[in-house]
Amino acid sequence: MRLLFVFFILSFFSYSQENNNEKSHLDEIKLENKKKLKELQTIVDFRYLNSAYGYTTSCGTTYKGKLFTGKAIKFNSNGIKSEEVSYDEGNPYEWIEYYDKGNIKSLMIGWCDSEYALKIEFYKNGTLKSEYDQYFGLDKWYHPNGSIAGKTEYKNWRSEDGIINDYMSLEYKTTTWDKYGKMIKYECFDEDGELKPCD
Repeated sequence: MRLLFVFFILSFFSYSQENNNEKSHLDEIKLENKKKLKELQTIVDFRYLNSAYGYTTSCGTTYKGKLFTGKAIKFNSNGIKSEEVSYDEGNPYEWIEYYDKGNIKSLMIGWCDSEYALKIEFYKNGTLKSEYDQYFGLDKWYHPNGSIAGKTEYKNWRSEDGIINDYMSLEYKTTTWDKYGKMIKYECFDEDGELKPCD
């Protein structure tokens, strides 16, 4: 009976220890997540960041000697917010530009100095001006009244294995319309950007 009691005590202690270790591990994860969330919520004036050549596109941007995670705000000469940049461990990945009235001028998503994967622009009245999406091979622009003004379609912009090809060396065709929806032009270009007959 005494042996059973000792075994029960040891088993309980072992179970409690495992629970404590698991709880401790979960607490560490929660603490790390809280820390990361706090970093992402950090907002500073861009002037206080150490960025190569003062560019918002530079990798390795630091704040107080550490790689910066959070948002940086740029202001124009009148003290109005002109740009907002999001960083993850020193690397910028999202840029939002603003008009003087505070409405969004453009939204760009990419990584450091590389080509933007997504870029959307707006007119001052909020109407969509253009959209470029590298993943879907989308390149369109619009009239101020919202009607489509043109689009470019790339040939073989994505290879069979899913890799996105360099747009600069692809054949493409461009279509343009007037603000009433009437087609103006339909043109095809070779890899060098020279006009060629459309298939």
